[in-house]
Amino acid sequence: MKSDVTAGAGAGAPDIVVVVHRPDFDALCRLLSALAPQARTLILFLNSPLAPAKRQRLLDAAAQPLVFLNDGSNIGLGAAYNRAIAYARTHGANTLVLFDQDSIAPSDLVGGLRATHMALRAGGARPAVVGPKPVSIDPARYKDPRIFPRPDISDVNGAVAVEFAISSGALIDLKAIETIGGFREDFFIDAIDVEWCFRAWSHGFSCWIDPLREMPPRLGEGAINIPFLGWRLTRQSPTRLYSYARNQIALMRLSHVPAAWKRRILPYLLIQAGAHLLASRGDPRIAAAFARGAIDGLRGRLGDPKQFLHADDLNKAASKFDLQPNASKLGAINMMSGEEVPIPAASKSGKMRTRNRDATPPPKLERAAAPHDSGLDALWSFSKATPSTEAQLHSR
Repeated sequence: MKSDVTAGAGAGAPDIVVVVHRPDFDALCRLLSALAPQARTLILFLNSPLAPAKRQRLLDAAAQPLVFLNDGSNIGLGAAYNRAIAYARTHGANTLVLFDQDSIAPSDLVGGLRATHMALRAGGARPAVVGPKPVSIDPARYKDPRIFPRPDISDVNGAVAVEFAISSGALIDLKAIETIGGFREDFFIDAIDVEWCFRAWSHGFSCWIDPLREMPPRLGEGAINIPFLGWRLTRQSPTRLYSYARNQIALMRLSHVPAAWKRRILPYLLIQAGAHLLASRGDPRIAAAFARGAIDGLRGRLGDPKQFLHADDLNKAASKFDLQPNASKLGAINMMSGEEVPIPAASKSGKMRTRNRDATPPPKLERAAAPHDSGLDALWSFSKATPSTEAQLHSR
């Protein structure tokens, strides 16, 4: 199988992967249309099933062949990145650009990142990743993404060295992967880019943002204002708050994560918990999500949250706080507008009614060891795409 049959931008251009999970198809079609001319090979990694008619719609939007990987099982973001990396390396790519399905990519984004990456390499900076400057898609609704510059490293041709680059829109140096390793699959979704970038720095590589290339990632479900501090926090669902808290606590157990970051994240988690509790009018599921996430992070209980967090788990955990999760009377509050966002009504048993919209249940990930540094080489390594996960090249 030759990847050059999917060439859009020609030799030397990066491969591009878009990870797909129950997407907004109009937005995804627009993204593919924008990315196709910028990619050597355009890959879609299917973390949810895709009907043949919708697959054809994506092919029409790209106006060129696509590579479809995975069978629609949700194996998480880290595993999706690693399988795409393995495919790209096997088919001769030197760089791979990662995208979320709801990203908005300017027509010159990938070419600009590639030029910056080449300039950094020529200057001896050993860049593992070059990302665009993240900007808010809608400042009235979403938090303005923050970057964390490295004050000890000077800018190079306008590029800024940062602690980490957000994965969506990031150009990954595939040669650096041989030393750094792949993304943490047991983190599943949150803080995957943060951990990988800290690991890159620990191996003598560097992480960069190109301020001339802007891209608006969609973070969370809106924003929460903290009036007295002038802060805005990303608003998330209880399930995502569990994953966020768990993985941030797990980061604190890793020696390659800087002490300054560990000192910063603990009070930030407490502020996040307080702000979400206030915004949700004391929804006990919020307290349960943070508490259980912190405990599982300390225990190294990682992997797909669905392994540990069943539909009613947060309600059960909330009951331990001596609070009654009467979801029919609770709502999430947009602290800017004061508007209440209803939460689905509880069943007669008091448990939240939820339904799993995944047509195919996610495969069980192997239980990961506690995230100490010893023995993590195997965890960070990635395997080549297998015939069962590597889908066909689709030509028009």
